[in-house]
Amino acid sequence: DIRFKVKIEDTALQTDFLHRWTKLTLDQVIAGWAIERHLELSCRDGHHSAVHAVPLLTSLLEESNSIPHPGVRKLESSGIVRSRNLATIAYQTLETAILAPIYKEAGSLPKGFLERYVKIVRKLQESSKAVRFKWRKGEHGDRRASIIRLHDGGDLEDLPIDCPEYAISCIVPGWQKDEQTKVSRPNIPQMFRSVSVQRDEQEVLRGKGMETSPFAFRRSFAFVFLVKRNARCLFTYNWDGSLFDKTRSLFENEDTSFLRSMNAACYRLQRRVLSMLSPKMVTSTQSTAVASAGRSDNVGPGKQVAALSRLSRPIRQPKLIGKSIEGAAAAALAASRARASFKGNPVASSPPQKSRSRA
Repeated sequence: DIRFKVKIEDTALQTDFLHRWTKLTLDQVIAGWAIERHLELSCRDGHHSAVHAVPLLTSLLEESNSIPHPGVRKLESSGIVRSRNLATIAYQTLETAILAPIYKEAGSLPKGFLERYVKIVRKLQESSKAVRFKWRKGEHGDRRASIIRLHDGGDLEDLPIDCPEYAISCIVPGWQKDEQTKVSRPNIPQMFRSVSVQRDEQEVLRGKGMETSPFAFRRSFAFVFLVKRNARCLFTYNWDGSLFDKTRSLFENEDTSFLRSMNAACYRLQRRVLSMLSPKMVTSTQSTAVASAGRSDNVGPGKQVAALSRLSRPIRQPKLIGKSIEGAAAAALAASRARASFKGNPVASSPPQKSRSRA
């Protein structure tokens, strides 16, 4: 049981702001300690612990991001993806948008980094299994990601009726020696290299092994990448600011380009099946050009621009009886009175006859 007691002396400042600042500081410290402790425990059992450790790590990162914590950041994108393409977009985004900037910033990563630190969990309904991805050639010559189970090496396939979810985690521990992992520690830029200690406490910690065991005070590096059919989300922990900015740009571009290519493939399939009944596809560049050309005054009769759109359908517009609301109301009232008088007294509706005078 850990308790904190904060005593605030008499001051001219408002104690409400001091209490909120103290609570924010303690929340950030506790969140950082909980994340580091959880990363330490989850690295002991390898891929098998990722099935149970990744959901808890995701909840910790999400709660820390809402505090907010300076070392935890979040990227998110939305868009519907078919279940057959879910593994492909997960593997492609992992390599192109997440691991590529890490490789570039670190200079070179040790051999076996991907197999050692990156863990993939596939969740389908209530079943979760540790898997790995492997590139293969698709039916149309494109690259497709195949799903392989870790425990027996069997292949898995995402069916169109399935709704799988992928959780990709990477944990680079800071407390382990290189002799323990048998893999040289990658030089990845981090926001916090080690635990910050005040100067008056450094002398005490030097006697307790701060100089002999500096790895015990180093911080970890981690991320969790969640892939669903309707959203992709990336949580980062202890990432350098420049590394996060590069990853954000690549992440958004990769997700947008994949969704655009998938929509184009769906459109080609629709055109092949429905032929002329399928509406024409309008790209963002074409729609912008057509809109700008329509607003231009320099377009003459010989330079008419036709916009690509859906099949034209007649639009029925209401017929107004007057030029204004008052006029329409008055005309409608007069018409209703005429109909009522015609139904009640048909003779009254006929024009009056002139009487003949007798000589």
